[in-house]
Amino acid sequence: IRLTTCRRKRLVFAGRLPAANRTHRFIQRAKFELWRWSNAVINFKGYVPDHTVRALFEAADAALILRSEPHLNSGILSVAMTIGTPVVAPRYGAYLEYLNNTKNELYEPRDVRDLASAIDQAAKKERHAISNLNRQISKDWGWKKILNICLPVVISS
Repeated sequence: IRLTTCRRKRLVFAGRLPAANRTHRFIQRAKFELWRWSNAVINFKGYVPDHTVRALFEAADAALILRSEPHLNSGILSVAMTIGTPVVAPRYGAYLEYLNNTKNELYEPRDVRDLASAIDQAAKKERHAISNLNRQISKDWGWKKILNICLPVVISS
C-alpha cells in the first residue's frame, strides 16, 4: 500500500491465509495482523457467505489476486469478472491467458513495485467501463467455449 500513489484506498482481505502447517500459520497470521494494524486493512476471517462475497466484489475498486509463485486459479478471477470487478493479477498462467489484451492490470509475481504500479494504473482507470467489459468477457467463458476449442483437436487426433 505504501508504494502506491492512491492514498484514499483501503485493502480488504477475505478468507483464510494459506499455510503449510499450524506453526507456520500462527507465525504468518501474527505477521499479517501486525501489518494490517499499521496499514488500516480490513480483514474478514474464515468463511465468507455468498451474499457477502458478492457485496465485497461489487464495492471493490479492484480485486487483487496476490501470488508470489505459480498457483492454480482459485476462482477469484471468474467471480470478479462475472460481477464486473476490475482485476489486478499476476502475469502468468491462466491470469495472463484470460486478462492479456483486456483493461485489467497484470504484475510480475514477487515484484512489489510492479504490483504497486499495477494498483496505481487500475486506480486511474474508469471503473464503470472496465466493469461492463469484464462482464461481457466473462459471458464467453465456460464449458461451451472449452469444448468448442478442445473437441476439434481431440476429434482430429
